[in-house]
Amino acid sequence: HPYTHQVNYPMLENGNQVMINICWFELDSCWNARSRIVLNGGKDKKGNPISITLIRYLSSKGWKKDADAMSKLTDAEIHAIENGKTNALDSTRSPFGRRIYQVMWEIYHYLHGANPSGNSVTMRIELFKTSLTCSREHLLFGVGTGGQEKAFANCYQINGTMLDEDWRWMHSHNQFLSSLVTLGIPGLIFFLLMLFYPASSMKRWGSFLFLAFFIVLFLSFIDEDTLETSQGVIFFAFFNSLFLFAMPWGSAVRQKEMKELPEEKQGA
Repeated sequence: HPYTHQVNYPMLENGNQVMINICWFELDSCWNARSRIVLNGGKDKKGNPISITLIRYLSSKGWKKDADAMSKLTDAEIHAIENGKTNALDSTRSPFGRRIYQVMWEIYHYLHGANPSGNSVTMRIELFKTSLTCSREHLLFGVGTGGQEKAFANCYQINGTMLDEDWRWMHSHNQFLSSLVTLGIPGLIFFLLMLFYPASSMKRWGSFLFLAFFIVLFLSFIDEDTLETSQGVIFFAFFNSLFLFAMPWGSAVRQKEMKELPEEKQGA
């Protein structure tokens, strides 16, 4: 039976081209004989086309995609493909190794023009690019606190994004970029001062509790626009106020200063 070959298609699995040596006629008849999920139009349990999951899995083994390859698959492998497993080596990799491979796979295909929708890392790259486009258009005053949705919709068109419509409601996914887009450069500078100056002026960097809170907050700012949600605002306002103002004698710096005082003054 005839094979199809898209030799210029960039998709790879373990270094093997996915879109070559495909005999769809044999795959369709052999797969449908072993699975209840039909190959043409069916989806795996992760919601992806079962046909793509199958040829990616076979490619990861370095096999042609035909009846001979289907005869070599075990029942366990058929079940794994139905569950959405796309790479035969995933079962031998550690969870960390699987995640590293997935991220590298996403980035490689994104750089070769693949749609980033549904992929956490490449979607964030797309959001960062769109945020920078928006900020360049409004460097001084930003788009305003209520203007992000309209600004992002416009910038998605300017960049020619491949993101599906279902994902275009998302904004910066980074609090610093979100502040830059919303308030411009002056607003971002003020935001950074608001974060760092109070702790410095009140000598809170030596407090274990404040430092732990600040690290968690700072990391969340890198990965999310935390202050765009009511939960994030409450978390920041409550704990920042608690560790800055409600614990005047609780910092490690203050305790150190007390120990250095003469004994007769410590009681005072």
